[in-house]
Amino acid sequence: RVHGGSRNLLVGVMAEGVGSRRVYVGNLDWSVAWQDLKDHMAQCGNVVFANVFRFEDGKSKGCGIVEYETVEEANEAITTLNNSTIKTRQIFVREDREDKEIKGANTSRPPRAPREPRPPREPREPKESGAEAGAESGESTEGRQLFVSNLSWSTKWQDLKDAFKQCGNVIRADVAVDGQGRSRGHGIVLFERALEAQIAIREFNDKELHGRVISVRLDKFSS
Repeated sequence: RVHGGSRNLLVGVMAEGVGSRRVYVGNLDWSVAWQDLKDHMAQCGNVVFANVFRFEDGKSKGCGIVEYETVEEANEAITTLNNSTIKTRQIFVREDREDKEIKGANTSRPPRAPREPRPPREPREPKESGAEAGAESGESTEGRQLFVSNLSWSTKWQDLKDAFKQCGNVIRADVAVDGQGRSRGHGIVLFERALEAQIAIREFNDKELHGRVISVRLDKFSS
């Protein structure tokens, strides 16, 4: 049975090798309902659960989760439907790392919200996105680098840097782009100090930037 729900904007399957049937879908159009999400994701298999996360006032957060009947179907969704389009927006499908195992889950209950959006695994494109260089090669960015998602298509790396520099010294800002130079709707911001990154999370997470409510989290893939 498929249910609709509430909260953000993204698609992802759980950690590789763990055997997850659940994916996280992001960058959803505001008008996408759980039924729209289910219908789109059903191209890759039997969807047993679909949910679009919403704020308390009912407005979409632009992301959701989808659970399949099998692990293979979930993996196929990541491979096939990442960068596909629902209504007016290109979505991304990524692993859902919130639950490490989904066995005998009761799908009559709403799912737990995913912890945070995850950065893409493909190499970032600093030249195409206009990123500023800054950190010395080999220097650890752990605790200082943020992943920012649900960005407006019009937001550039300079806009990201200008907005976040009120929280500290921004070493680098990046907005991921596709092969045609179009924004993928997410990016990274690297601060000089971890404290500045924490301040930025507090000030910008779930706040509006260029007409969209963005999500700001520590970049778990930084090193």
